[in-house]
Amino acid sequence: MIGETPLNADHLILNQPVSGKILLTYIHSGEAPAQSRLLPVDLARPHLVEVNGPSLYPAGNADFFASQSLRQISVIKEGSIRVKMDGKVLFDKN
Repeated sequence: MIGETPLNADHLILNQPVSGKILLTYIHSGEAPAQSRLLPVDLARPHLVEVNGPSLYPAGNADFFASQSLRQISVIKEGSIRVKMDGKVLFDKN
């Protein structure tokens, strides 16, 4: 996921190191990587994965933010990444 510039990039990597388990790694440009614990997953059925992170939002001056204060925009743009699978939070890096 790339933000306004390549220097504002988020990388979310999903690996399956062992059968039936996944591992999430999150890397934000210029920061140390963060990893989840090994997470059990049933590979025989589909799953809904939701990702919310600062690089997914447009530039702070975009119409999307027209009703928000500069402080609110800053909180969103410099916020955390949250990953959910099937409605459960798997990863939340503040």
